Amino acid sequence: MFKEIIKTFSFLTVFCMLPGLVNAAPSISAAVPVTTFSHEGVVNISGSGFGVKSQPAPLQWDSVGGQISYAGLNNGDVIPFGADKPWMDFEGECPAYYKNTNLRGKAMANYSNQWNINPTCYGKATIGGNDYPSASDKLYLSWWIFVGGPAENPDTSSNKFIRLTASNGWDSGNPNAFGYFFDESHSQLFDMDGLYYNSVWGGFGSWGVWQRIEVIVDNMNLPQRPRIQTLSNNSTLYDYYPGKLNSCSIGSCASVSTSLPLTKIGTLGYDDSGTGSGNPTPTVDWGEIYVDNTLQRVEICNASTKAASNHCEIQIPQATWIDVQIQIKVNQGSFADGSTQYLYVMDVNGNTNANGHAVSFAGSSDLIAPSAPQGLSVI
Repeated sequence: MFKEIIKTFSFLTVFCMLPGLVNAAPSISAAVPVTTFSHEGVVNISGSGFGVKSQPAPLQWDSVGGQISYAGLNNGDVIPFGADKPWMDFEGECPAYYKNTNLRGKAMANYSNQWNINPTCYGKATIGGNDYPSASDKLYLSWWIFVGGPAENPDTSSNKFIRLTASNGWDSGNPNAFGYFFDESHSQLFDMDGLYYNSVWGGFGSWGVWQRIEVIVDNMNLPQRPRIQTLSNNSTLYDYYPGKLNSCSIGSCASVSTSLPLTKIGTLGYDDSGTGSGNPTPTVDWGEIYVDNTLQRVEICNASTKAASNHCEIQIPQATWIDVQIQIKVNQGSFADGSTQYLYVMDVNGNTNANGHAVSFAGSSDLIAPSAPQGLSVI
């Protein structure tokens, strides 16, 4: 039997904004110094200043191996799509595959391009087709990805990990509609006439290791184009905002605008467009996909400040998110059993507590064998 999880802890204090001052970051005053969590255990976080989240759960939490509709899939099986599945569609004839090797921590399966199974796709494999329109005008995405060798030349590769579009798709026929993609070598916001804005080179991070990618879209600036931020392991790779200097890489975009918010995940995975039959193809695994329409979220990270953290695991809100309490299902991710990490709560503006609240994950020593049954007889 697991030790009982301590469920109520800490109080989050949000300082009131005074005239001429910026809101102070939330702070946590711990009721107990360390709280022990177990993977997938339910924890109630008590405090104040959390705000209200009308739908506590995210719009999408796809843990791949934890999907009931994928029950019975084996390594190498093609991912099924449709209205009764996590994802509506994929692009072309190159679906993703179910993979139960190269696992990351507590994950039970990944999506994969499994290019050696379907070499005619040259590694192309995606999920997608889901649209998330929202009155909040926000789109927040988090997922984990592993890109293994052989590596291509990053100066020539344009193999996309994600495409974001308006609700009516990638090629809407509207010259004022925008799309966003993030690939091996750069991030780009562009319009359907082929003008590229703020094309940032430098790639997505490191090859051969699991890394967490976040994409934050703020459509509030329309019709002056959305703001888009992309992060890898809590470090900013890309930050475009309307009016940013030197944001046009081709032509003039001063007068170009859009009334179509970016709400649709056109493709997510590995949309190969730069390798082909004459180039090596990397192995790409991805999963643990979290989608929401707010920056409100709970994370556990590996440093005592959020800014210093380079490994964070997103937690899964459950039935309650009110100003004084949040209920989560614990996601241990790849944090080690018995390790101490730090809890953070983000508000609607993305502000978080300046100092993390220490928590620990249950280890093997927390498993206690049940006592032998007494007074039983076999008939």
